[in-house]
Amino acid sequence: MRRKGFKLITLITVICMIFTMAGAGAFAVETKQDVYDRLEDALAQAKGEEGNGGTAAEAPETAEPVKLVVPTSSVKGLPDSFSNFVNPLNGETTRMCEVSAAMVYRLAERASLGDAAEFYIDASQAGKNIKDTRIEIETGMYPASSSGRYADFGILTNQGYLHIGAQAAFTLLNETLYDSLKIEIVKYEDTQYRVVFRAEKLDGSTEEIFTLPEGSVTFTVWPAENFIGKTIKSYGSWFSQEGFSGECIWNEDGTLTFMAPGTGTYNLRVYEKPVTAPIPNHTLEIVNQELGYVDMDQKNNYITGAEAGAYLQDVFINGVSMGALSKIVISEGDEIVVIYAKLGEKVDTTKYDAAAVAEAAKLEMLKKGVQNTTIKASTVSGVKKGVKITWKKSKGYSVDAYEIWRSTKKTSGYKKTYTTASGSKTSYTNTKTTKGIRYYYKVRGVRTIGGEKVYTNWSNCCYRIAK
Repeated sequence: MRRKGFKLITLITVICMIFTMAGAGAFAVETKQDVYDRLEDALAQAKGEEGNGGTAAEAPETAEPVKLVVPTSSVKGLPDSFSNFVNPLNGETTRMCEVSAAMVYRLAERASLGDAAEFYIDASQAGKNIKDTRIEIETGMYPASSSGRYADFGILTNQGYLHIGAQAAFTLLNETLYDSLKIEIVKYEDTQYRVVFRAEKLDGSTEEIFTLPEGSVTFTVWPAENFIGKTIKSYGSWFSQEGFSGECIWNEDGTLTFMAPGTGTYNLRVYEKPVTAPIPNHTLEIVNQELGYVDMDQKNNYITGAEAGAYLQDVFINGVSMGALSKIVISEGDEIVVIYAKLGEKVDTTKYDAAAVAEAAKLEMLKKGVQNTTIKASTVSGVKKGVKITWKKSKGYSVDAYEIWRSTKKTSGYKKTYTTASGSKTSYTNTKTTKGIRYYYKVRGVRTIGGEKVYTNWSNCCYRIAK
């Protein structure tokens, strides 16, 4: 998303102009709502749009607008909410929204002027079976109230309500640190949720682990009725850390609130009973960890899942390919490798496959054996025409054929003159010779191993004058 620095500067200038004129009595008869209407028109003009006089922009019939809300109870004299269409793209189970810095500023400004404790974006969509909500928020200014207090920030989705404390929101939406904040909230089932935070830094890189106040992020969900009244626990993990486990907060309205110890990628689950069984000793390696996750369920099984644009290619347990397992049952001493890849790409898994590793070791042993094989060559007297060469290979490793090389000089100029049809041959008569010329010969064996030609050592040099 493009940065809105110029638009925010324009916004500040407009606000200063409004309050300067108000001080001179120009707006003495206007209500606070009139001021906000003017502010909205000024923001629209800064964005190159026509003002709407404080009414909601008309959204396409196929898209329900995202609502930006300041609760009425916190801001007396102001409307309880206002809406603006921010490009929601409706899929059958996915809701994607983009929120500009100007919109966040406008909402935060209303909250700060009214000294509201919290404001939020309502990205829920009525009548839709939304399983995945993805929101990209452009960073910008995050104004404080007259008392210097920042308001908390929230996002309401079909999956639940994500609450971000004021200081955490100030950090995540700070334009001096990040360019945009991407939040994905996924509901897999009534007891399993996934919340992902990713901030795009100013240099274009991605930040996925943040240092935020303890408990500053919570996620509240509406569980299935069959969990009401039962003992439940929450569990989460994120990338290289494994970690938090504790009781959910049970609210009076029947909702459950997960308390997150920081921010990153969370896999949240509701458990009927705490996990008491010890986790078997094992090792776990995740290849391309940024493309997927491995979480643990209440029975100490691993649960796998790929990110958007990626897939689970394979799971190896003790060197054996098990395919794309969604659940991995752990046994004592297991060596587990989980491999993720980008869509359309494939990771070379040879080094994780015990059979392939053993085969590679066998081939390497054969190659070295052939390469260390020696050959002793000699010429035979009494040939009526040409030159006859014989040779003997050292024991141990067979070859597919032999190459005979010839030259009229002892140390240079050798060219291949013949290749035997099999590795069982031990002699060759070179008849294409000139009488009286001295010819030098060398022999070597060749064998194809793993699609590669491998050669023995050269034989000694032998010679004879052709007849």
